[in-house]
Amino acid sequence: MVRSMSTNIDGREVLIPTVSDDGRIMSDDEAIDNFMRTGRHLGMFDNPDDATAYAESLHNQQADE
Repeated sequence: MVRSMSTNIDGREVLIPTVSDDGRIMSDDEAIDNFMRTGRHLGMFDNPDDATAYAESLHNQQADE
């Protein structure tokens, strides 16, 4: 399952994973800190609606597998 959140960073809506490499669910602040350290994200979008639509698509793809 893909767990994510989106946040605005430098004018772009960034979709960030909220599960660490070791499988632990991170708080929003931890997920943002991890993104800032690693640059790892699931996509960058022009607005929150596009980020949400993509996140839902990812979730649905995982549910189908």
